[in-house]
Amino acid sequence: MLRPHAPSPCSVLRPHARSPCSTKNPRNCLWNVPSLPDCPKSAIPCVHEKLISETDRCCKIMRVFLVGVSCVGKTTIGKLLAKQLDSPFFDLDKEIENHFGMSIEKLQAKFLAGYSYRKEVSIVLKKLSERNSRCVIALPPSGLRDAFGRLVRKINCVTVAIEDTPANILARVEFHDIDSRPIAKNLTEKEKNLYMDCIKEDITFFRKSYRRADLHANISGLNAEQSAGEIKKLLAVYCGNKEGDKARTD
Repeated sequence: MLRPHAPSPCSVLRPHARSPCSTKNPRNCLWNVPSLPDCPKSAIPCVHEKLISETDRCCKIMRVFLVGVSCVGKTTIGKLLAKQLDSPFFDLDKEIENHFGMSIEKLQAKFLAGYSYRKEVSIVLKKLSERNSRCVIALPPSGLRDAFGRLVRKINCVTVAIEDTPANILARVEFHDIDSRPIAKNLTEKEKNLYMDCIKEDITFFRKSYRRADLHANISGLNAEQSAGEIKKLLAVYCGNKEGDKARTD
């Protein structure tokens, strides 16, 4: 069975909430990445050349937290993104298992509710962030809820919600036993339909918490390498906007 991470209408999968690009905030959309305006020839040195340099520096020293559901690609994309940013990568689930010395499923069984579980294990995210001023961390599906969410808001980081279609997520579904060991399972058409329904239900369930992410990356149609590259571009725009605001303030 798949590892559950938080209570939801569907107890089988934990897919992410889909967050379409909003016309009110186009900078958060991979397909609406604004370019820096042309630099006046009279501006020497060029302010925007400086911003590009600062943007590259900023992207390499930030904490990037990836949120999304199981099998959306957080770990695979996160490792590639970390390599591009020259930063260490951490899978929070793995770090939690290492910290407590037991699998996620066994650890969750010790708590009556997902809220209590997240409150207990959030200390691992806190310690990781304290030890790493720059890193890429793949959060669990409930990474922006309850204790996780409150902690993330206190950390200097950029959160990126990775989004994909239910069909693409279904194609990536993996199964693990109670000790987090991968197991092979061929789904029947009936089971595929069941999981597809679960994915759609969880998309609705997680929509509210995923709206809290700083950025939203829709990776539909992209492979892992392309997805990492597009998220890096999105981060660059985000950093550029931050640096631009800072420059205007100064």
